[in-house]
Amino acid sequence: MNRQSEKFIDVAYALVNAAREKGYLAGQVTVIEDLAEPEKGLFVRIAAAVIQYAENKPSGELSQDDILSLFIFVYAKSGEMVFKWRHGDRNFANVSLDGIFVGNVAMSANEKMLEYFSKLKLAEDMASAFSAWNKDNPGYCEENSVHPLLPLLEALKWTWRITVDIAAKYLSIK
Repeated sequence: MNRQSEKFIDVAYALVNAAREKGYLAGQVTVIEDLAEPEKGLFVRIAAAVIQYAENKPSGELSQDDILSLFIFVYAKSGEMVFKWRHGDRNFANVSLDGIFVGNVAMSANEKMLEYFSKLKLAEDMASAFSAWNKDNPGYCEENSVHPLLPLLEALKWTWRITVDIAAKYLSIK
């Protein structure tokens, strides 16, 4: 394994460890195979939106608020997709990117699940864990010739997976 791969594993560990420390995650992460392809498709769209958004900013970079908004978006949409999947809706092709950079994302679910999800601070905690990883690894992207979007997407991917676990466990109880 090369050092670049190890760093991406470090991003994953940073997020998984933060989720465990905060009590969001225990044991194995729940995997819902039916959501694997929709996840990939959504992340391709997220990556394209992030690149376009950053290119249109004077600085060419995402702000901390932009990054937090991405974590909030992934949190809401992964919870929504698990809810829809659990209730037989498999139409994931047109998941809206509305709210991706504003920190306020509509999530389709029942009232109890929306209330439960609004109490959790997973998105904020995962954004904080990513920020800490970023701070601890200055110059990583430049030193390894890696686009700065890649570690962010890795962190978002793990936020997605942790949220799927939370939503799956919530829905199996309710």
